[in-house]
Amino acid sequence: MLVFDTNIRLYTLPQSTTNSLRQPPFQAPRVNTAAGNRVAFRLKELLKTVGWTVVSSSDGTTFGAGDQITLEGMGAGGMCNDLAWFVVQQPAGGRQLCFQGTNFGTPGGEMPYWRVKYSLAAGFTGGTPTETAAASDEQFVLGGGPDASPFFDQWCAVQNQNGWCHMAADNAAPYGFFVAGYGLTDSTAMVAFVFDPLVSGTYPAADPDPYVIYASRGGGPWDSEVESPASRAWIDFGGGGQAWAELGGLRFYNVSGEKNANPFNKKFDRMPLIWVDYQTTNQIKGQSSLMYRTNHLTTFVVSGKTFQRVTPRDTILVGGIFLPWNGSLPNR
Repeated sequence: MLVFDTNIRLYTLPQSTTNSLRQPPFQAPRVNTAAGNRVAFRLKELLKTVGWTVVSSSDGTTFGAGDQITLEGMGAGGMCNDLAWFVVQQPAGGRQLCFQGTNFGTPGGEMPYWRVKYSLAAGFTGGTPTETAAASDEQFVLGGGPDASPFFDQWCAVQNQNGWCHMAADNAAPYGFFVAGYGLTDSTAMVAFVFDPLVSGTYPAADPDPYVIYASRGGGPWDSEVESPASRAWIDFGGGGQAWAELGGLRFYNVSGEKNANPFNKKFDRMPLIWVDYQTTNQIKGQSSLMYRTNHLTTFVVSGKTFQRVTPRDTILVGGIFLPWNGSLPNR
């Protein structure tokens, strides 16, 4: 049975629920998309319900194995404490993600700045209350620097800018998930995080890590950022050309440089999103399983608008990207 948690007031803390992407996906509570602590906390809770485990964590003061973070706000167990962090592991072991946020020492700050690391196989170990665990194969999705002196990227929109945030996670392999946020008043896309398994058959069978991780960096999420090299993935992992590469979505243009409606039916097309390593090899990584491009002009974008592909409202538009949806009428 599908269980949904929708239209929750801002700054409340409901119990998260989940649903598979193989069925209509989960719609998360309404949250302030500038409040990275709320987005991260609810993503952690959602991933736990579909089989991910919290390997280790810290609320900025108390560090240990398992999940030490029990609320999205400040105080003991709080995600909003400066330098709080957690590591989540994909079901069946293997891939891990480490999230750490900062409010730069300002109590009550909304934490739009984050540092995210990825480990394919080695796994994160160690850590302190304010320094994240480390992995021998770790790579940065957001931020960078040594654990003792980290720097952070702006993941979420500017502080105090309200919006809607929706999340979905798959409860079966390959366990993809996404976070999508947009503004309350103008529906401008504001925050993104996608753990994107590639479509089988679009990548070499020998690729040990057929995933791309896309995270917004404060400007142009779900549109220009997708086309720019804002995403990360392993290229030729284990081979002579191994690189943690910056990827972008393959661009679609007509001769005038714009993306227009289909000339035959006058509708906007839903097109595959092909991930390409623009920075180093110019190689194609594979096709996204969660994201599809639209050829509409960006001036026509209304984030939160739904479409029917097979069943009513089974697709939602955020920026220039189509994502799977659960058939409900989203807030926008």
